[in-house]
Amino acid sequence: MEEEEEDASREISLDVIKYGPFHTGPVIFLKEFTNFNTVISISQKGRIFFWDIQRRELISSFKINCEITCADIDHSDSFMFIGSNEGVIRVVDITNVRLIRILK
Repeated sequence: MEEEEEDASREISLDVIKYGPFHTGPVIFLKEFTNFNTVISISQKGRIFFWDIQRRELISSFKINCEITCADIDHSDSFMFIGSNEGVIRVVDITNVRLIRILK
């Protein structure tokens, strides 16, 4: 009897509401900018999204034509470093999330 109750307690019902856009591959990086109320999400397939936390909407996005394997952001939240399966590290200026610039 206890097993049945335990199994039933694990079942939940979620109503999925499509807000989109969404990543189409695994998300490999997620970081919050607390000063800007922004979250960055990066997928393995090269999609980078900047989200406004308070408004719950997409601010901007861009795509890098490669498979992203890792990412990180410097301590000042000004530059993002993106590693790819090609062995290339890209440096991205993220001081203005509405106008992203790849520096190298």
